Amino acid sequence: MHKIDPSVMQAGAVAAAACGLIACPAASAQELRGEVTVSAGAVIVDNPYLETNDAGVTAGANLQVQPRLTYDNSVTRVDLVALAQGKAYADSYDFEDNYAVSTALRHRFSDRMQLRATGGLTSNVARGTDLLGGAFPTDGPALPGTPAPLPIEDITVIGQRGRTTTLSLGTGVDWTVDARNQLSFDHTFQRSSFDQPNTSNYNIYQGEARYTRVLTERTSVGLIAGYQVSDFGDPLSPDAGSVLGLASIAHRLSEAWSLSASVGVNRTRIDASPVQPRQTRTTLATRVNLCRRDSRETFCVDLRRQPQPAATGSVRNSTVIAANYSYRLSERDNVTLGGIYSRSSALRDIGPIIDGPTDFIGVRGRYTRRISERLSGYAEASVDRISGANQSIEPRKLIGVGVSYTFGRGR
Repeated sequence: MHKIDPSVMQAGAVAAAACGLIACPAASAQELRGEVTVSAGAVIVDNPYLETNDAGVTAGANLQVQPRLTYDNSVTRVDLVALAQGKAYADSYDFEDNYAVSTALRHRFSDRMQLRATGGLTSNVARGTDLLGGAFPTDGPALPGTPAPLPIEDITVIGQRGRTTTLSLGTGVDWTVDARNQLSFDHTFQRSSFDQPNTSNYNIYQGEARYTRVLTERTSVGLIAGYQVSDFGDPLSPDAGSVLGLASIAHRLSEAWSLSASVGVNRTRIDASPVQPRQTRTTLATRVNLCRRDSRETFCVDLRRQPQPAATGSVRNSTVIAANYSYRLSERDNVTLGGIYSRSSALRDIGPIIDGPTDFIGVRGRYTRRISERLSGYAEASVDRISGANQSIEPRKLIGVGVSYTFGRGR
């Protein structure tokens, strides 16, 4: 089993415990709910780690345990989700172990002010997966221009054997000034550590202030100002700082469709390095979200473009386009489809061989059948591909089946 940086684990545990203790002293049976979902499955997979030297098709088995605890008294809500995942393959690959814990707090001081806090720790083999994606429930569309959730996956390490450990912490305040004016403030911290060779650990400090003006029941506009500091652990990797300005609009197209979009500029200053002078770059920053939701189906497309640090030891332009579709066939049957395209490209003037672009594309689908109130079965398939400068890697292809059982639901 791979070791996790003790300082990172300790910080993540403290953050999760702190969030939980805020709400737990006043808990009652009606306010506190818990469940544990255990999943087991089997897969047939080709090139599971997206490596240049593809070892071919292999069979595998996986086991996953995911406890969830929710406290909600209508004023304060705390969600805590953890995950432990193990995967074993018939040949060619070692045992794979992945872990994650994430917590979210929402506290309403009054009808006009709300506090938010999040914390998370993930430790996984870099494979282009989000361990706790969709773990927390949402309360409808986010405010226009809401910052991308951390951690943001670094695709430059996909295809290399090794472990990625990410700690993220965030706080935010929402203030409704009056019926038409809203203010929001957010600050986030992310620390990413890598076991892969020739990589650089880094910290991200990010803050934003957002003003939203409600024009009608369907439309609101706003302004966003923010900053980001990228601090690399390698002294040969230059640090960088960015300032951001965006104009945003959110519009409810119909009862089912909603659209939010933010467009602006990001000005990034990259410190000097032993081989490069200090540089400043101005790039386009974009956030777009289009969603359709009704009683049976959900469809969302999300676009994000902004500079982000990478394990290569440089700040790069990150562009991510993701689409997700879910359809409830019946009371027991559900189908989900998803696709993602992510591109990480150099922001500064460096030769393409040293710091060329990296592209990741993936599509996946899953059919779920609820056998009983607690037991479900599923079948899934996915195809992922990563490519970089002067290389072409065989795609990862996977098909699998499995079952999951939930203990404690309905308490």
